[in-house]
Amino acid sequence: MAMGSTSLEKNWNVTNEVVDPQNWKVHGYYPEFREFVHSAIASIYTTYPQNWKVHGYYPEFREFVHSAIASIYTTYPHLLVSLGGIFWMQGESDSGIARSAYAYPVNLRALIDKMYQDFNNGEELPFVMGKINWRPAKKQAVINGAMSAIATERPSCVAVVETADLEVLKDHHFGSPALLQLGSRMAESFKRLLKK
Repeated sequence: MAMGSTSLEKNWNVTNEVVDPQNWKVHGYYPEFREFVHSAIASIYTTYPQNWKVHGYYPEFREFVHSAIASIYTTYPHLLVSLGGIFWMQGESDSGIARSAYAYPVNLRALIDKMYQDFNNGEELPFVMGKINWRPAKKQAVINGAMSAIATERPSCVAVVETADLEVLKDHHFGSPALLQLGSRMAESFKRLLKK
């Protein structure tokens, strides 16, 4: 997951057992998962953006994922836990600066490869991206083109979803109905990648 108002170039640059679905009911794993997500969001929103420079976001994200997996292992040592995939909705900030936009294809490929290395021993993971739909973007076509190109190069593990038809609010962000549609499209793409 990536938060808006971040730049891939500046902030994210990186140069066997099955869980019983019953455990995810409200009184099983879900409360811990919900708390985990809420703490993650709180930590993102309370950290001043300047603390997330070139080597800031990614190392913290990597540590966060590894710590979360270790925590689950500690609580449930009989489970085989791993990261199942990545959902990426980012690129608006990069689209406003030509240098960042033109560096986006190289930086995004490097980020995907780094995530595979750090979270799946170099093996592919489903990586689902949403195209940006940001009205002030000067280089939106460059960012979206990079996403499409990477999805074409890596069809077994990378997918991109369209957002051009989703409603954007006056503050240039998606509203609730659009976010629900985006989530549904990303979930469908994720399921398709799992079948490959």
